[in-house]
Amino acid sequence: MRKPFMVEFTGTPESGKTTTIKNLSNKLISNGYEVTVLQESAERLPTEIPKGTWNANLWMHFQTTAEILRASYIKADIILIDRGLLDSNFYGKKFLWEGIATKEQYEKFKSQFIEELFPDFLIALTVSPLTAIKRRGGAGHLVNENYINRYNDLFIDTIKEICNGYNRVAIFIDMDGTIVEYKIYEGEKQLIEAHEDLLNEKPVLPIIDILKGISKIQNIDLYILSLAKNTKIKEKKKEWLNKYVNFIKPTNWIIINKEAGEYNSENRNYAKYAQMEKKLKEYDYAILLDDDHKILKETNKNLEGKGKVFHISSILI
Repeated sequence: MRKPFMVEFTGTPESGKTTTIKNLSNKLISNGYEVTVLQESAERLPTEIPKGTWNANLWMHFQTTAEILRASYIKADIILIDRGLLDSNFYGKKFLWEGIATKEQYEKFKSQFIEELFPDFLIALTVSPLTAIKRRGGAGHLVNENYINRYNDLFIDTIKEICNGYNRVAIFIDMDGTIVEYKIYEGEKQLIEAHEDLLNEKPVLPIIDILKGISKIQNIDLYILSLAKNTKIKEKKKEWLNKYVNFIKPTNWIIINKEAGEYNSENRNYAKYAQMEKKLKEYDYAILLDDDHKILKETNKNLEGKGKVFHISSILI
């Protein structure tokens, strides 16, 4: 088993990934951790390979895989990855959606992924198209409003395709790190204290805007499906939802309380599927949108063709 804890950063252009990685690295090092940073493979793309092509994507994917494999042997506590394998998979989907790659090419590409090298934690940073353009100093080939917003439309189209094949569909949405801005805290105590003051946590507006669009699809119901360490956090989450996500009705808020014995450390990864399973009697198909790879993997295994899981990076560039 590898020693380093792998953290991948993804997000929209000009969202501050490089700056965040640098600041986090300095903070971790000052606290006594050994840290290694893996730079974005796109920065090393050979000039012979044209940017924005399927072969450029393949080159970057294999470079990223090789770097992460090497990093798994590095004598470090934490590896910070600027656009890793989850980001690579999204770009593969992007090329498929845009018609640059065929379905056969994408399926072969997807089969090359080594799940053991997926990150332990993913941080997705987002900014609005207007903010990205302002930071870049003007619109360009990648950083422009149409280009960024197109990804939102592609995700909604994916959900519509699923809905067209079923009478009733339920989509279950995580909170922390998915629709609520996720921050890294030094310890469990600080994490609990922050969650107990949840109203100060910012909403991830680009994701919430996408969900508003999905909520208008006729045969789909949206549910919040979140874990809470205690009753106080559960109530704070309800307040936050009422403030920022009131287009999802309170009867569809499922907040699983650890303090009340509704889940524990041993069954944490299974707890969300257990709640989804109860609802599968009412729906033909279920979707989970989450940022936790372990939860997604466990849920996908148990759905057995009755649903689909999406990592939050599926909506992000």
